[in-house]
Amino acid sequence: DRDARRVSVRVDDRAGALVRVLRALDAAGLQIEDVALRRPTLDDVFLQLTGHSTTKPTGSSGTTGSTAQEVKA
Repeated sequence: DRDARRVSVRVDDRAGALVRVLRALDAAGLQIEDVALRRPTLDDVFLQLTGHSTTKPTGSSGTTGSTAQEVKA
């Protein structure tokens, strides 16, 4: 997301992926403002398994998550 200056990536090896990403960003000379790891929500799992969101039509309060790892630079 260029506007939010945020990169979100789904990963299986959370800790290992985080270390590799931080090392790569450091090697590229990029300053990191914030880093967050997040476990998938039930909505994330449902979307991964079915390909369909659980979000209700516009105007409803349903939400879905989208990442397992976020890095804001």
